[in-house]
Amino acid sequence: MDDRPHLIAVMGGSGVGKSSLIRLVTGDERMVVGHDLSPSTTDISPYEFQYQGRTIILIDTPGINQPFVSEAEVLTRLLRWVREIYGPERKLSGIIYLHDINAVRMQGSVLRGLNGLAELCGDESFDKLVLGTTFWDRLAAEEIGRDKELELQRPGGFWHHLVQRGARVKRVPGTREEAREILFDMRRQGAMLIAQEGRLLLEGVAAQANAEPEELKIAHARELQEREDRSRSQVEQMENQIRVNQARLADLEAERRQRDKDHRLNIAIEDWEGRKTLLGLEWELNRKKSIAVFEARLQMMALHGRELVGQTSAPLFVSKEKWVEQRLGPRPNPCTVQ
Repeated sequence: MDDRPHLIAVMGGSGVGKSSLIRLVTGDERMVVGHDLSPSTTDISPYEFQYQGRTIILIDTPGINQPFVSEAEVLTRLLRWVREIYGPERKLSGIIYLHDINAVRMQGSVLRGLNGLAELCGDESFDKLVLGTTFWDRLAAEEIGRDKELELQRPGGFWHHLVQRGARVKRVPGTREEAREILFDMRRQGAMLIAQEGRLLLEGVAAQANAEPEELKIAHARELQEREDRSRSQVEQMENQIRVNQARLADLEAERRQRDKDHRLNIAIEDWEGRKTLLGLEWELNRKKSIAVFEARLQMMALHGRELVGQTSAPLFVSKEKWVEQRLGPRPNPCTVQ
């Protein structure tokens, strides 16, 4: 019975949950879990745990889609690391390749890494490759993830050729015991045979990187088109935002002009009201004075007779209102007074 630790490599693009899985399974608090697309792993690191009396070592690897690390470099670095740490005869017990089930599309760099991984596996080692889907809890509905899972495996899907040759698809669970069971089951399959391992170590899979399959060319073109579309969309969004801001500024300026106009109108109204009040008070005072004169002359006429009244030129048969109007004129309009 081989009591040596079982080596399982954890691979995949950045942000697919490699660090989260290792931390869940091992309970190692040193494991930094990233919550964005920035890679939290830039080198190869082993994390050991015990399960059912066996030692299992998970090997954390850099994200295959990191801009500063090629898929060839990641795969070659993994092989060299295993040889240097455990000797030239040691083999991996398996590889678990993680994929975010929420991903809209397979990135070209991830697809290149996946095809490179297929080249690594010997014909008898695909059963030691687990394609694990992560972050099911982030889906709006499980049916969405199930459809994506089937799409990856059906003819023409990115995983179809791997599944046809024996790779297994697993949903990475959120509990430690269930996740450990998946990894523990991988060690039962025996050692993983790496095809052309010597050439890969010597050449760094240069030939593999140069011989680009047609689907990778399509993926590259799609990725470039997506970047161009994103850039164009960002420019359009900025232009739209500029137009919105300009319209908003125009509205604010119109509001300011209207406020100024309303303010000037209010001032004019207040001035008019003041003038009307002042003129009205003045006219009313003169009216009262005229009425007093009129009534005084009537009294004089009653006391001293017509002769005295005639000397004062007071009207004999004019009404009080007519007398006031003759002396003062009509009530003044403030709008016609300068």
